[in-house]
Amino acid sequence: MSIDRRAFIGSVGLAAAAWFAAPMRALAATARPARGGAQLVRSTFTPLLGRTVNATGAGTRAQLTLVSVRDLVGAAKASQHSYALQFSAAAELPDGIYTLVHPEFGSRQLFLSGVNRRETRRYEAIVN
Repeated sequence: MSIDRRAFIGSVGLAAAAWFAAPMRALAATARPARGGAQLVRSTFTPLLGRTVNATGAGTRAQLTLVSVRDLVGAAKASQHSYALQFSAAAELPDGIYTLVHPEFGSRQLFLSGVNRRETRRYEAIVN
């Protein structure tokens, strides 16, 4: 049985595509939305203004108070998918990925970064 060059190149291309696609399918399977299938949308957080969420990450635990949900520059006004969350905390926290937990949205991971942290201890998460 002989195989011509075109068939060989085609089969190698398909094999390579399958090899690269397998890790992507596995990664997508691990990215689960919050409990109940809820997405990370603005309307999930708006009712939580002034309420606390538990946060763990960067080697620390803290209670954060949600102080604002605001529009991102350049995004549609009141976009459900592009917004900034600002939290306050009693203690200074390092920038990093934190797992936020609240009964309204379950458990979600967000990157929190300090915003004028020495004076206000405010931390921001961008959702886009």
